[in-house]
Parts: sequence; C-alpha cells; structure tokens
Amino acid sequence: MVSLFDYACLHCRRTHKAILEACENLDHDVAIITLPVPLNSNCNETVKKTHARFNESCETSRLAIACWRAAPDRFQEFHEWMFGGDAA
Repeated sequence: MVSLFDYACLHCRRTHKAILEACENLDHDVAIITLPVPLNSNCNETVKKTHARFNESCETSRLAIACWRAAPDRFQEFHEWMFGGDAA
C-alpha cells in the first residue's frame, strides 16, 4: 500500500489512524510506503492555490524525507510524532 499524505491534512490524519488500526488487525503483515505529498503550490505544481493550513507543507515534507535518509530506523517514530496531537 502507498500512503500519500500531508501532515497538515485533516483527511490524511484520519486515514493515518485507520492505517494504524488496519496494521494492528493484520498483525503488521502489510507493507506501507509512506510518501509525503505537500499540498502547497510552492513545491507541488498540481496545487493551484495553497490554503493557509498548508503554508509549511513543503518544509515538513522535506524534513520527513531528511529524517528517513538520516535515520531510516527512527523514521516511524518521527512519522507518528508528526501525526500525533491535534492539527491546528
């Protein structure tokens, strides 16, 4: 499965929770590729107008990729932290 997401996206946050539940129900016998897709026109040409919620999406996506490159074994911890709490 490929999970396309933006950490600031409310739908993505709900989907992330559903994915975690599915993984638990499948005894983690599933492969998930996480792919940040910033919903910001500055770094995603398919987005025509950037909503204020996504002003930092380019940076958070780059940060996620940098974390994965620097410490792939710690990425899941970072990913959960980014999706944790309430999105403003």
